[in-house]
This record gives sequence, C-alpha cells and structure tokens, in this order.
Amino acid sequence: MIQPITVVVRRRIKRGFEAEAEEWMRGISAALSKFPGALGVEVIRPHDPSEPLYYYVFRFDSDETLRVWNDSDERKQWLSQSARFMEAPPEYETLTGLEYWFTPPPGNAVPIHPPPRYKMAILTWLAIVPLAFMLAYLLPLLFDRFTPGPVTVLLRTMTNTTVLVLLLTYVVMPRVTKIFARWLYARKS
Repeated sequence: MIQPITVVVRRRIKRGFEAEAEEWMRGISAALSKFPGALGVEVIRPHDPSEPLYYYVFRFDSDETLRVWNDSDERKQWLSQSARFMEAPPEYETLTGLEYWFTPPPGNAVPIHPPPRYKMAILTWLAIVPLAFMLAYLLPLLFDRFTPGPVTVLLRTMTNTTVLVLLLTYVVMPRVTKIFARWLYARKS
C-alpha cells in the first residue's frame, strides 16, 4: 500500500546567515513544488533568535517519490549550496503510518522525534471511537435500503474503513494534533 511520507529536517544555521538560509529555502521549495509526487514543504523558524534552529517538514506521496527526490541531481545541488551557511550537518527523521498523523502543526516547535507511542495510541483511539459510532449508525441507513444480504456487509465494511481512514488522515488527526500539540510534544524537564 502506498502511503504518504513526511521528512522532518533540523538545520542549525550559522549566525548572520539567516537571510541566506531563507533565500535558499525559497529556492528549494520552488524546485520541490515542481517535482512529481511532492506534497509540499513547511518551514518552522526559530522561536528564539539566539538559537538559529530551523525545521523543514517535507511531504511526499510515497516512499518511492522520496527516494527519487533524494537521488535527484537537483536536490544534490541545493544541498551543496547550503553547506556555506550550515553550522552542523542536518538531522533527518522520516515519519510514516501513525507518525504521519502526528506531524506537528505549522508554527509549533518541532521535535526531531515523534511523540511517545502511548500518546499517539490514546489520541488515535479518542479520534476513532466517535467516528466508528457515527459510521456504524449512518452506513446501515444507506446500505440496508439499497443492497440485500451478504453484499451489504462487504460494502458496509469496505466503505466504513475507507471513510474512516480518509477522515482520520485529512480531517480529524490534523486537528487533534493541533489541539493536543502541547501535550504530545511536551519536553521532559
């Protein structure tokens, strides 16, 4: 099954090179926007100007698309240009599956690692339960009227899981992640 993939890149910029890093980011974002299968990039800028730590969140429609982008000459050229304003090599984290649902919303400080699995499990359960009840009520109203017997069970199950996954991925989980961001990404003291 092809699933979207997110890459979070953490880059520490040399002080005084922030404008150059911003220009570079606009250029690589424009290049990526023309790349087939790229779903976009978000830049999360430092909250503290004394700590020039930037997060770049790249999204792709599949692992194959990411591989092709990573192997492309265009990406290699952009990366070579960034060496002059980097304080340290970038750190990469690839997120798929449940971790994709928990990509931090724009504007929040992004940890380089996903939240703890137990937090992802709790929020996923809290999101699925009301959707499952809603679909369990609505789908029989639709399918029992138009299809007889065993076909109903098959169609209802296929529709239920499809609608559930689509709602979770594109509607519910982005909002849940935003609402619970402070709890999900709470730093240990």
